[in-house]
Amino acid sequence: MLNISDNLIKKFKQQDYCPHKIKLVNLDKMGREEPGPAMVKGSYFESLCLGLDAPEPPRLKNGEKSVDTQRIEQQAIKFLGLMHEYQMEIQQTQIEIVQPYNEKYQLKGILDFTSPFLDNEIGFQPIAIFDLKLTKSLYAELNYDNASAPWSWAFPFNKDHSQAYMYNYLFELQFGVSIPFYYFVFDYKPEPEFKIIRKKIGALERAEIIESIEKTINAIEVNEQLDWPKVSSFKNCKTCPIKNTCDDSITRQPVTTI
Repeated sequence: MLNISDNLIKKFKQQDYCPHKIKLVNLDKMGREEPGPAMVKGSYFESLCLGLDAPEPPRLKNGEKSVDTQRIEQQAIKFLGLMHEYQMEIQQTQIEIVQPYNEKYQLKGILDFTSPFLDNEIGFQPIAIFDLKLTKSLYAELNYDNASAPWSWAFPFNKDHSQAYMYNYLFELQFGVSIPFYYFVFDYKPEPEFKIIRKKIGALERAEIIESIEKTINAIEVNEQLDWPKVSSFKNCKTCPIKNTCDDSITRQPVTTI
């Protein structure tokens, strides 16, 4: 059975995505996209918070940790210090949930962790889903995740929340109960901050994730009929694991005309 994840849903939502790359990387698992500096830092932060294994970001030429790495480590200590304040206790980490969707597809997600949580608006929650996020600044304007307009973690309303909707849906399918979903966001600017965001999930959001799942399945089947064509661009190719052997690969940054 093919896995449908929130990450795969987002891949098919991207403008001018490369079907061939999605087939190789996301469906056939024949390679991995090269992790950028932000991903390396995020994995390191998550490992410090949850006790996982991840490499430290590259050190400076003199062997010292970069300022960014030092701030990230300080924020991990901050996270651990917040556990008591919010009555948190990590119950499970890296929780993989797989649920059948139909005869050909199954839904899959890996939740960062679950924990009780004291929410000042809806009260104490005996269990909730949490996803850790690390960003350069809460106020940095972002334009990824297929947003309808630029967004930031300080104002995340335009963000694509497929991840929150999928994790909530998977948890309910697996355990028969709908529980809150929180983003736990930390930054590493000169004066680091954090923000806790609860994403409201109701009937409308549930309908949205089911629609996204159906559109993803349709995209898979359409591209299967087209034999997974290549759509080359600098953006698509720069992190592709087959860029050095693909005849259609574009590796030069395009010129911008103004």
